[in-house]
Amino acid sequence: MTDPRWLVLLRAEAERSSIAAAARRVGVSRSAASSLLSGTYPATSTAAMAARVLAALDVRVCPGLGGEVAPEVCADWRDKAWALVATNGQRVAMYRACRACPHWEGQGDV
Repeated sequence: MTDPRWLVLLRAEAERSSIAAAARRVGVSRSAASSLLSGTYPATSTAAMAARVLAALDVRVCPGLGGEVAPEVCADWRDKAWALVATNGQRVAMYRACRACPHWEGQGDV
């Protein structure tokens, strides 16, 4: 069974830096992060922790906006990129950027 996305993100962040640094970035204690990673987290549900991890770590680098954005922001711009709105400079720039982005995710050739 594969790990959920939030756990993969937490593990990658801990490997990139450290468990303590990953915990600080997520806003949880080091011991909580450690127990999540080892599968010994004492709570019956990890939903709250999953939400915290995703909010802190599930970001994408947007070449059009020039920084990290949440997946929802990426999806919003991707949806807007279906149609060119030539009267708005930012929409034109994002139309081009989204279509060249690896997060376009098989939106098809248009």
